[in-house]
Formats: sequence, structure tokens, C-alpha cells
Amino acid sequence: MKWIKFRQTRPLTLEGRKNGITFEIHGRGERFHVLATDMKGLGRSILTVGHQEFDLNGAKKFCQRIAAGEIDVAALKAKYRAEDIERERKEVQRNVEEAKRFRAKLERAGLSYREFAELEAEAQELSDISRRVLVALERGEGIPL
Repeated sequence: MKWIKFRQTRPLTLEGRKNGITFEIHGRGERFHVLATDMKGLGRSILTVGHQEFDLNGAKKFCQRIAAGEIDVAALKAKYRAEDIERERKEVQRNVEEAKRFRAKLERAGLSYREFAELEAEAQELSDISRRVLVALERGEGIPL
């Protein structure tokens, strides 16, 4: 099997072509990801960012395996989609938990989120001097004159 010949097109970017697929290997330090673009529209395009990283030789071998048809790109895309869905689900869950914790703090302070948001908007309208007066009062220093 003939290996893909890669040429440097930009700093830390290699490009090669084989079997109607253009391959780009993009690097950051010692880690690389692959963009395969199927020029024939056969569903062999894939981007590994956020899913797989390689050393340079591993990236080249990955491209070679795609070009040779050794990797089921459709199955790999499905795996990547499942990973994305799971990552998004975890992010939503993390945000819900964060919101619940903040809401509990507001409830302990006797405020609703709406009341807090209104106060926050009002606080943004205060001048710097008014803010300094509030800080001084909070510290028990009295009103500076």
C-alpha cells in the first residue's frame, strides 16, 4: 500500500490527498488532530477535535487507515455524536446543580432570583462613590465626608 505524502501548508499543518479524500493534520505542540474531507461525497469526512488526539505518526496512520477503508467513518462519527451528547448532558446537569446551589443561597438570604436580579441591575447603576460609601458602611466605618 502506498503511503499518503504529506506536505506542510502552514506552521503546524500538514496536508495530503489519497482516494478522493483531503487530509489535514493540525498540531499544537506534540498533539495533533485530523480533518478528513471526502471530495467524492461518500461520507468519509471527519474531524477528530475534541474526540481523539494523536502524535504525528499516529495522525498519519489514522489518515492512512481512513484512505484504505480500514476505519468505518460512519461508526466513528456516531461514536463522536454520542460523546458530544453525553458531554452536553453532563454540562446541562452541572449548570442545573450550580443554579440550584445559588438559588439555595438566595433563599437563605430571603431573596428570590428576580429580586436579586433587580438589585443587581440597580447596583450596576451606582456611581463609584456610591459604591465606596456602601463598602464603608458595610465595614462599619460610617459615611465618609
